[in-house]
Amino acid sequence: MKNLRITLAIICALFLCANAWSQDLTFMGVSLESSPDEICSQLKDRGFTYIRKDNYNTHHLEGEFWKFGKCEISIWGENEPRVSVKPPSWTTVSTMRDLINSLDNKYGINDSSQSDDFKTELRWDVGENSITLLDFYIDGHNYSLVYASKAATDSSSKNRKNYSDDL
Repeated sequence: MKNLRITLAIICALFLCANAWSQDLTFMGVSLESSPDEICSQLKDRGFTYIRKDNYNTHHLEGEFWKFGKCEISIWGENEPRVSVKPPSWTTVSTMRDLINSLDNKYGINDSSQSDDFKTELRWDVGENSITLLDFYIDGHNYSLVYASKAATDSSSKNRKNYSDDL
Protein backbone atom coordinates (compact mmCIF):
# COMPACT_ATOMS: atom_id res chain seq x y z
CA MET A 1 0.00 0.00 0.00
CA LYS A 2 2.85 2.35 0.86
CA ASN A 3 4.53 1.62 -2.48
CA LEU A 4 1.29 2.39 -4.30
CA ARG A 5 1.07 5.83 -2.63
CA ILE A 6 4.68 6.60 -3.49
CA THR A 7 4.12 5.52 -7.10
CA LEU A 8 0.98 7.69 -7.36
CA ALA A 9 2.83 10.66 -5.86
CA ILE A 10 5.65 10.26 -8.40
CA ILE A 11 3.17 10.00 -11.29
CA CYS A 12 1.38 13.17 -10.11
CA ALA A 13 4.70 15.02 -9.79
CA LEU A 14 5.73 13.96 -13.30
CA PHE A 15 2.36 15.07 -14.69
CA LEU A 16 2.69 18.49 -13.05
CA CYS A 17 6.24 18.92 -14.35
CA ALA A 18 5.20 17.94 -17.88
CA ASN A 19 2.38 20.51 -17.82
CA ALA A 20 4.73 23.23 -16.60
CA TRP A 21 7.17 22.63 -19.47
CA SER A 22 4.47 22.48 -22.14
CA GLN A 23 3.23 25.95 -21.24
CA ASP A 24 1.76 27.87 -24.17
CA LEU A 25 2.39 31.57 -24.50
CA THR A 26 -0.56 33.91 -24.71
CA PHE A 27 -0.81 37.68 -24.88
CA MET A 28 -3.54 38.99 -22.57
CA GLY A 29 -5.11 35.52 -22.74
CA VAL A 30 -5.06 35.44 -26.57
CA SER A 31 -3.21 32.54 -28.21
CA LEU A 32 -0.40 33.31 -30.65
CA GLU A 33 -1.62 30.33 -32.69
CA SER A 34 -4.37 32.58 -34.12
CA SER A 35 -4.13 34.81 -37.19
CA PRO A 36 -3.36 38.51 -36.70
CA ASP A 37 -7.01 39.35 -37.56
CA GLU A 38 -8.27 36.90 -34.89
CA ILE A 39 -5.81 38.26 -32.33
CA CYS A 40 -7.03 41.81 -33.06
CA SER A 41 -10.66 40.76 -32.76
CA GLN A 42 -10.06 39.07 -29.41
CA LEU A 43 -8.09 42.06 -28.08
CA LYS A 44 -10.92 44.41 -29.15
CA ASP A 45 -13.30 42.16 -27.17
CA ARG A 46 -11.00 42.70 -24.17
CA GLY A 47 -11.26 46.49 -24.44
CA PHE A 48 -8.38 47.41 -26.76
CA THR A 49 -8.98 50.19 -29.28
CA TYR A 50 -8.21 49.43 -32.92
CA ILE A 51 -6.20 52.30 -34.46
CA ARG A 52 -5.27 51.23 -38.00
CA LYS A 53 -3.69 48.70 -40.34
CA ASP A 54 -0.62 50.09 -42.10
CA ASN A 55 0.90 49.41 -45.55
CA TYR A 56 2.96 46.55 -44.09
CA ASN A 57 -0.19 44.70 -42.89
CA THR A 58 0.66 45.54 -39.29
CA HIS A 59 -2.34 46.08 -37.03
CA HIS A 60 -2.04 48.86 -34.43
CA LEU A 61 -4.13 48.93 -31.27
CA GLU A 62 -4.05 50.81 -27.99
CA GLY A 63 -4.84 49.41 -24.59
CA GLU A 64 -3.96 48.77 -20.98
CA PHE A 65 -0.95 46.54 -20.35
CA TRP A 66 0.61 45.61 -17.02
CA LYS A 67 1.54 48.66 -14.84
CA PHE A 68 2.12 50.83 -17.91
CA GLY A 69 -1.46 51.88 -18.52
CA LYS A 70 -2.07 52.68 -22.17
CA CYS A 71 0.40 51.14 -24.59
CA GLU A 72 0.68 50.83 -28.33
CA ILE A 73 0.22 47.22 -29.46
CA SER A 74 1.34 46.06 -32.92
CA ILE A 75 0.44 42.71 -34.50
CA TRP A 76 2.05 41.36 -37.67
CA GLY A 77 3.17 38.17 -39.43
CA GLU A 78 0.51 36.21 -41.28
CA ASN A 79 1.87 32.68 -40.72
CA GLU A 80 3.79 33.32 -37.50
CA PRO A 81 2.09 36.20 -35.68
CA ARG A 82 4.02 38.47 -33.37
CA VAL A 83 2.61 40.89 -30.86
CA SER A 84 4.71 43.88 -29.86
CA VAL A 85 4.05 46.15 -26.88
CA LYS A 86 5.54 49.65 -26.92
CA PRO A 87 5.48 50.99 -23.35
CA PRO A 88 4.79 54.72 -22.86
CA SER A 89 7.65 57.18 -23.31
CA TRP A 90 7.68 57.99 -19.58
CA THR A 91 8.74 54.42 -18.71
CA THR A 92 11.75 54.41 -16.39
CA VAL A 93 14.59 51.91 -16.13
CA SER A 94 13.27 51.04 -12.67
CA THR A 95 9.85 50.15 -14.09
CA MET A 96 11.52 48.01 -16.75
CA ARG A 97 13.52 46.20 -14.05
CA ASP A 98 10.18 45.47 -12.32
CA LEU A 99 8.85 44.08 -15.61
CA ILE A 100 11.96 41.90 -16.05
CA ASN A 101 11.57 40.57 -12.50
CA SER A 102 7.88 39.84 -13.13
CA LEU A 103 8.67 37.98 -16.36
CA ASP A 104 11.48 36.06 -14.60
CA ASN A 105 9.05 35.06 -11.83
CA LYS A 106 6.39 33.90 -14.30
CA TYR A 107 8.52 32.25 -17.01
CA GLY A 108 11.89 31.57 -15.36
CA ILE A 109 15.15 33.49 -15.57
CA ASN A 110 15.66 35.16 -18.94
CA ASP A 111 18.12 33.82 -21.47
CA SER A 112 20.70 36.51 -22.12
CA SER A 113 24.31 36.18 -23.10
CA GLN A 114 24.97 39.89 -22.69
CA SER A 115 26.84 41.08 -19.64
CA ASP A 116 26.07 44.79 -19.40
CA ASP A 117 24.07 46.08 -16.42
CA PHE A 118 20.82 46.69 -18.31
CA LYS A 119 20.51 44.28 -21.20
CA THR A 120 19.59 45.50 -24.68
CA GLU A 121 17.89 42.18 -25.50
CA LEU A 122 16.43 39.67 -23.07
CA ARG A 123 14.54 36.52 -24.02
CA TRP A 124 12.21 34.14 -22.22
CA ASP A 125 11.41 30.82 -23.91
CA VAL A 126 7.86 29.66 -23.19
CA GLY A 127 7.15 26.27 -24.71
CA GLU A 128 7.68 26.70 -28.45
CA ASN A 129 7.29 30.48 -28.21
CA SER A 130 9.31 33.33 -26.76
CA ILE A 131 9.11 36.80 -25.31
CA THR A 132 11.88 39.24 -26.21
CA LEU A 133 12.45 42.57 -24.50
CA LEU A 134 14.35 45.00 -26.70
CA ASP A 135 15.89 48.30 -25.63
CA PHE A 136 16.73 50.60 -28.52
CA TYR A 137 18.70 53.46 -26.99
CA ILE A 138 18.20 56.44 -29.26
CA ASP A 139 18.05 59.71 -27.31
CA GLY A 140 16.73 57.74 -24.36
CA HIS A 141 15.34 54.23 -23.90
CA ASN A 142 12.82 52.98 -26.47
CA TYR A 143 11.51 49.65 -25.24
CA SER A 144 9.59 46.98 -27.08
CA LEU A 145 8.27 43.72 -25.67
CA VAL A 146 7.68 41.15 -28.45
CA TYR A 147 5.61 37.97 -28.02
CA ALA A 148 6.38 35.55 -30.88
CA SER A 149 6.29 31.94 -31.93
CA LYS A 150 9.65 30.21 -31.73
CA ALA A 151 9.51 29.67 -35.52
CA ALA A 152 9.05 33.41 -36.05
CA THR A 153 11.96 34.21 -33.74
CA ASP A 154 14.22 31.59 -35.32
CA SER A 155 13.44 32.75 -38.87
CA SER A 156 14.18 36.40 -38.02
CA SER A 157 17.54 35.50 -36.42
CA LYS A 158 18.53 33.58 -39.58
CA ASN A 159 17.80 36.66 -41.69
CA ARG A 160 19.61 39.11 -39.40
CA LYS A 161 22.78 40.57 -40.94
CA ASN A 162 25.93 40.48 -38.82
CA TYR A 163 27.15 44.06 -39.29
CA SER A 164 30.41 43.39 -37.44
CA ASP A 165 31.51 41.47 -40.57
CA ASP A 166 31.54 44.83 -42.41
CA LEU A 167 34.13 46.33 -40.05
